[in-house]
Amino acid sequence: MKLNQISMVLIVMVLFVSCSTMMGTGLTPEQARTVEIIDCQDIEKDRLFVLANSWAVDAFVSAESVIEFSDKEAGIIKGKYTISFWGDIQSYYVRSTLTIEVKDGAARITIADPYYRGEDWTSYSPMKSAASFNKNCLPKYLNLIASFKKAMQESSEAF
Repeated sequence: MKLNQISMVLIVMVLFVSCSTMMGTGLTPEQARTVEIIDCQDIEKDRLFVLANSWAVDAFVSAESVIEFSDKEAGIIKGKYTISFWGDIQSYYVRSTLTIEVKDGAARITIADPYYRGEDWTSYSPMKSAASFNKNCLPKYLNLIASFKKAMQESSEAF
């Protein structure tokens, strides 16, 4: 083999290994779903909806993160939230469904259904690797949920 062929084979092998970390098995629907219920005593549903909607607008900083559905009467805000992280040889983007539900005195945030794509890919695929999800997504989801909880509780206290 010539040096160019060897280099090409090595690049392809590294690419497949990098992708295999995302394509592995083991991510169950329960693992791919992160839920937090926030106690917001004495705050009415309408006020919580406004606070949650305001937080979502501030938190959705990526052009790929969008609020797709909002119903004040039902107390639901639903959208696609995108995070990114660096893999072995490229950036990856993970898009999940984010749902916020509010009622008098409480709010629930759910992040579920992670789909990923590589930096140069045109479409998303379901994330299947529990190890990659736990390493790259879960910490970012937990930070996002902590931000939501803080915004709801601080706003509730100030109200």
